[in-house]
Amino acid sequence: MEYVNEEVFLIPTKRNSGSIVYAPLKGMYFWLCEDYAKQYREVLENGKELASIRENTELYQRVLLLNRAPSQKPRERTFSIDNHVVIILSQLCNFECSYCYARYAHSNDIIDWSTIERVLGIVLATQQKEIKVTFIGGGEPLATFQLLKKAAEYAEEKANAVGKFVRFSLTTNGSLVSAERAFWLKQHGFTVSISFEILPEIHNMQRPMLGNRASYEAVDRGIRNLIRAGVPLRFRSTITNANVSQMQQMVRYALKNYPEVTRLHFEHVSDNSIDLKSYYKQYIASFFAARKTAKEHGARLTNSILSSLQCIKDVFCAGEMCVTPSGSIVSCHRASSLLDSLYDSFRVYDSCNDIENTKVCSMQILTELLPECSKCFARWHCAGACTYNRQIYSKSQMKLLCKFTRDLIREYFESTLSL
Repeated sequence: MEYVNEEVFLIPTKRNSGSIVYAPLKGMYFWLCEDYAKQYREVLENGKELASIRENTELYQRVLLLNRAPSQKPRERTFSIDNHVVIILSQLCNFECSYCYARYAHSNDIIDWSTIERVLGIVLATQQKEIKVTFIGGGEPLATFQLLKKAAEYAEEKANAVGKFVRFSLTTNGSLVSAERAFWLKQHGFTVSISFEILPEIHNMQRPMLGNRASYEAVDRGIRNLIRAGVPLRFRSTITNANVSQMQQMVRYALKNYPEVTRLHFEHVSDNSIDLKSYYKQYIASFFAARKTAKEHGARLTNSILSSLQCIKDVFCAGEMCVTPSGSIVSCHRASSLLDSLYDSFRVYDSCNDIENTKVCSMQILTELLPECSKCFARWHCAGACTYNRQIYSKSQMKLLCKFTRDLIREYFESTLSL
């Protein structure tokens, strides 16, 4: 039994008797022995006061702290586009990754300069002092480096003129990062996420260049150029059936060969063709072994589920203002091409010219919570799961994803509490 009420959950532990008390709206969790957990459940279910618990006990002190802690307010379901824009410059890519969400949408489409001017003008016209601009695929952003360079320098110029600051981020496959480009990225304050499988054999298998050519050496050069230039960098690895049992080796290899990179992100793949039950079980065991190794060496390993614990929300994703190469606005970069079967589900505007400068566009994500969400301790973080995944997974697969989310969070609590 986990559910007590929407603010307090008692989660049975797997490693010993007792339960983890989790209060997501207060950002608190702690372990109680079996007797204390039983007493606390009775207090909560019967509406008893704190005075019904014997003073000077561990239970009394824990509950006292919990009751005094302020509650957080969940993020609203409507997202206002105020200071962040995601720009997909083109559908050009020099890779053919096995799991890429855009692999069927690659084309020669390149965004018009007038579209970039228009959308940057919209975010710069808001009241925010800091503007965030993210360049992501689609295609590989550095395949159109001169356009990226022009867009970033234009954004800086216009922001400086009105007393604002622009923060840039880039997701890249890393193969087109020359020393000169790395230096430019550093000059303009970019943070960079490299899509990188770390182990050479796995990387070349899952992320080959066009023509099924090995890509590892080119990516390795790009990474070393970024490190030498001092660009803030993280590795984002996609975990598939091929490398789900090798996460600890990935961490060790990264620490040995790229000790300057201490931020690692191992994301579970979105794939409705595999045995998800077996995959998720392997992922949890391998991920936490890898996470322990990373921590022992001063590195940080995370994924989207653990990152979601940092905030309270009533919707998984509030959407993003993503500008596609065709000039349309979509609320998810994973559905950025007319060739994508889910494009219409995420299309907000056919053109950025449809957005009025005088108002902030609000995107209402249509995902409602699943019936089982109401009594789930992960609801304030998972919040109904990814809208995109809910459209590619069957109901039975979504149930497996929900269980995976709960099991991973439970494992995080137990490992953090050293149970």
